[in-house]
Amino acid sequence: MATLLRNSNADIRETVAERILARDPAEEIKRAFQLFDEEKTGRISLKNLKRVVRELNEHLDDDEL
Repeated sequence: MATLLRNSNADIRETVAERILARDPAEEIKRAFQLFDEEKTGRISLKNLKRVVRELNEHLDDDEL
């Protein structure tokens, strides 16, 4: 049973590693940007930053943003 678990964990790690390495960094950045750019303007506004900070339950004032 322990050997089976070790093999399963190794398979899972290998699969996850392959998926991470297969990611396109430019596409990942684009997707992250789109999470901030709610109005689809191509820019991240202070309003967008405030929304994300609030969603993350962080407390930052305008100067910190």
